Amino acid sequence: MSETITVEAFPPGERRFIRVENTEIAIINHDGTYHAFKNWCPHMGAPLGKGYVSTPNDMESDTPKIACPFHSWRFDIESGKSTFSDLKVPTFDIVREGTEIHIQLK
Repeated sequence: MSETITVEAFPPGERRFIRVENTEIAIINHDGTYHAFKNWCPHMGAPLGKGYVSTPNDMESDTPKIACPFHSWRFDIESGKSTFSDLKVPTFDIVREGTEIHIQLK
């Protein structure tokens, strides 16, 4: 089952945080592509969406990573997979329609 949450589009480099039921979701516009994931680091519970986002060139990787602001654990912002362990952050699909983005909750 999925639910659509509409959020107004925002420029590259900016972030938004929304709460759906008891879950906070971070939404990042990284170079014009929107990414959404649970705003919680599974390592120590930090607000993951406030971390530094590296570009693929920074990390010699194909996809951008976000670094936890507490201990710098990195997670792929597309898949949610950790670069350090088997931990994974839940991610959410996003569809853009004009000036709105819709987050598909799983």
